[in-house]
Amino acid sequence: MSLRPLRVLSPTAILGYGFPEASFRNGLKKQPDLIGVDAGSKDPGPYYLGAGKSFTTRPAVKRALPLAETKNRAIDETARNQSQNKNCKKNKPKH
Repeated sequence: MSLRPLRVLSPTAILGYGFPEASFRNGLKKQPDLIGVDAGSKDPGPYYLGAGKSFTTRPAVKRALPLAETKNRAIDETARNQSQNKNCKKNKPKH
């Protein structure tokens, strides 16, 4: 049995850093199995650490999350349905 490749879409390196929505939508056309983004660092450098400020802004993080979460939920639902369909075929009585 050969395994199919796992497609991962990472629209940006750091959550809240920003990415063009058109690029994200183009990436979705490749039908990724997973959308993942690094949450960033707890220590992005002395300025942010000393100032007690986040490297990214709250609005930028809030903009990015719904885009990725909505698509990841759709990916999860598709995977769950495919798994259920396989189980139904296995458990179907043979005539």
